[in-house]
Amino acid sequence: MVIANILLGLILIGVGIVLLKFNFRVSNMFSHNNVFERYMGSGATYFVMQVAAVLVIIVGFLLMSGLLDNLMGFLLSPLKDIITV
Repeated sequence: MVIANILLGLILIGVGIVLLKFNFRVSNMFSHNNVFERYMGSGATYFVMQVAAVLVIIVGFLLMSGLLDNLMGFLLSPLKDIITV
């Protein structure tokens, strides 16, 4: 299981780096998002793509280090109290 987490984390980090490097090409391939462009200004699609790529890289590092389960448990603990009666 640990090796699978490390490999998946490396894949996520690689995808995030590729998204950061080819941000303009990927954004043009999937077209501009009119909602982002309207409410956040022109060029917001590129910014959102960069933020998403950085989040993918962070999730990859958390998955590799084994901290993703702890973080998700902490973030979703209020929902656990609501769902369990």
